[in-house]
Amino acid sequence: MTAACASSARAEGDSGLVLETGSPDALCPDLAQARAAVSRRLGALEVAGRRGFRARYTVGHAPEGSPRDFVRLELFDSEGARELIRDLPMNGESCSTMAEAIALVLDRHFRGLSPEESAVFGAGEATPEPARPAAKRAETPIASRAEAPSDVPQSQAPAPPPESSRADAFGTLLFAEFALAPSRPAAVGARLLTGLGQTFAIGGALLFDAGYERESLERGGEARAYGAELRTSLAWRLGNAPWFGTVGPSVALRLQRGETRELPEHSDQLRALWAGGLEAGGGLRVSRRFALSLSASALATVKPLSGHFYVSDAEVLTPNLLQVQVGLGAGYAF
Repeated sequence: MTAACASSARAEGDSGLVLETGSPDALCPDLAQARAAVSRRLGALEVAGRRGFRARYTVGHAPEGSPRDFVRLELFDSEGARELIRDLPMNGESCSTMAEAIALVLDRHFRGLSPEESAVFGAGEATPEPARPAAKRAETPIASRAEAPSDVPQSQAPAPPPESSRADAFGTLLFAEFALAPSRPAAVGARLLTGLGQTFAIGGALLFDAGYERESLERGGEARAYGAELRTSLAWRLGNAPWFGTVGPSVALRLQRGETRELPEHSDQLRALWAGGLEAGGGLRVSRRFALSLSASALATVKPLSGHFYVSDAEVLTPNLLQVQVGLGAGYAF
């Protein structure tokens, strides 16, 4: 088997090497960038007696283990049989470095690599095997090449990707959220969502009132309150990447400070409101790191466990029995 270098690479056709991506929305590395790197290293590939090689790389994410992000590179012959599979870790490397790593692995497969070229992917890579004559590599059975040791040391290889594509959409997500409810002020805060195995997810939110909850008093003046809410949930996971969804029970603790205005006597009180119910949410992984979310909840106030506000022995700002809220979020995926 021989490989000839030329000034440009073949991107498609029935001979040579076709490079494609299984992650068209993943921009690191970009397909054009990866093709250019392969062109510089391999040129136009011509293999005696064989035509139509196809290489595909896919960006992957493992919720656990290290590294968590990797690029899976596969090489197929003209019959569709896989000759090569490699997982290349993305430990902070630039997109151009990952493109060069893809070209390096393909180059090693087709014609061997001289020792000094191993610096392309950093000192952490295993020392490459000595270059062997091209004719001898051509005689090596395909099965033997597919079972060859990985270009990445076992200690650095990423954890195997999950069987379900749902895991690709989860990981850990942190959102900035804006929430609206019919009976109280808008709120702003943060929401955290993380996968718990292949079936469940746990979440939490901390929201702060962006205004006051108000009530006019019969003898003039008003009572008003503001506060913050802490919420936690355990949910079932729904959807497939890049979409994700959750639905499950939720518990909330709301802390409020209430005070009177424009009254001869000033009142300043604190109370805690407990609520429980159902929360659902969904979203879209726009890119490998950016995501959008939509959430909705219906929580019932647990009055025996909740506090009250009183003015002249009369309760004010009585909480609604059912609290409905909708939230919009934008955030970062870890």
